[in-house]
Amino acid sequence: MGIFSHAKSSPRQWTAALPIRALWPDDMGQVMRIERDSFPCPWSYHDFDPCFAIGSGRLIHGAELNGCLAGYCVSKCDPQHVLWILNLAVLPGLRRQGVARALLEYVAYLPHFKPQRLRAIVGETNLDAQLFFRAAGWRAVGMERRPFEVSDEEGIRFVKRVITRKN
Repeated sequence: MGIFSHAKSSPRQWTAALPIRALWPDDMGQVMRIERDSFPCPWSYHDFDPCFAIGSGRLIHGAELNGCLAGYCVSKCDPQHVLWILNLAVLPGLRRQGVARALLEYVAYLPHFKPQRLRAIVGETNLDAQLFFRAAGWRAVGMERRPFEVSDEEGIRFVKRVITRKN
């Protein structure tokens, strides 16, 4: 079990144990530290700019533990109610403890998006991310040819259907 227990709880209950909130430009120092520690070809500071631009449709949420950023998720919902997970990362020392799963569950049920399906593209060499998404109930449905601007790596498309919950 991880640093908090939430196996059968709702996303609202998870946030009590692990606060999740929208991030602001002031949080970017911590975001960049996690980004550099997580990826061989990290996003630049400016790659996160659309998360703070009105009308971009991109959002960035972060999970906090003891007042520090433990992880973040960048998402965007398209007109077909598909929520794309564009970037997801957790501090190396806090991985495999439920932080990424809590972030995914949180953004999947954002009331203003109401997504029906979740999608992500994972690099073919990122075995940890592939195993994470599979363990979280996502399905691999195909390959993407060179989906990443900073790499020639192929990507694996993952999808998950959102089950509507009554509050």
